[in-house]
Amino acid sequence: MLSDAIQKGVRFLVERQSGDHAWRDFALEPGESDAWVTAYVGNCLSQLPTGLTDCDETLDTAAQWLRRNMRAEGGWGYNGECPVDSDSTALAVLFLTARGNPVPDECYQRLLSFQKQDGGFSTFERRDPSNVWGMSHSDVGPAVLLALLTKLPKDHPAICRGLAFSVAALGCEGLWRSYWWTTPLYATLANVVLLEQAGASYARDLVVEAVRNVVLPANSFELALLGETISILDSSDPRIPELVRILTTVQSSDGSWSASADILRVPDPGRRFADSTGGVAALDHHHLLTTATVLRCLSSLMKIE
Repeated sequence: MLSDAIQKGVRFLVERQSGDHAWRDFALEPGESDAWVTAYVGNCLSQLPTGLTDCDETLDTAAQWLRRNMRAEGGWGYNGECPVDSDSTALAVLFLTARGNPVPDECYQRLLSFQKQDGGFSTFERRDPSNVWGMSHSDVGPAVLLALLTKLPKDHPAICRGLAFSVAALGCEGLWRSYWWTTPLYATLANVVLLEQAGASYARDLVVEAVRNVVLPANSFELALLGETISILDSSDPRIPELVRILTTVQSSDGSWSASADILRVPDPGRRFADSTGGVAALDHHHLLTTATVLRCLSSLMKIE
């Protein structure tokens, strides 16, 4: 049953919380991520049905860790060695507000500082004009806007400009392009969630058709992204039973799900977006992000079963 798979996955994440109450994953050059991973995992767990999780204490201590480790300027980064970025900060704001924690105004001002002239949001400040990490990214902006919407009205100029960017960034094939991830399914899900929650008008039929044409991925992370997108856009998709069967079958005995290929991409900051396959790609070697993403997917699919 889906509920059994979800409960096993939740137990895995609870047991993998570090002694200081953070979650850590990815082995990149700056080290393991703590704030970003903690915010991502906490945000996913906060979206699960309360009757299935029973992990309030775990989430509260993780939220407290984030509050203690907020930077003076009101933000968070990949870890303490990295500068503040909009994605980590947005996910932290979403997690903290979901847990009922007050978020300082500085956090919202910090998020607004990442908005570019085109209405999108960059991941990092752009101190060097040649650094593509300081350009608008379609897989980051949705989280920033959702975080801002926890405080700002939908008709706020920054929100309107951000939503317009999201709508315009949709590719002609019906998917959004990811910058930091190896699959367009991450950016596509993020933008669908944003536009649906904001009630914005976009080429929904085009996206539904594109998603219907996506072959079920072998990678659990990508499969979960696809499954959650389907649950939002097309609950009658005949692939749902097979998607659920695959995800519940490949769950490890410890309750986790692992990606079968690299999921996170760190492009060369000096290369143009079209050439962003340069750089390095990585797995979540502790399986935390993949597990959290699958849990969020299964929870969404359980609502339409």
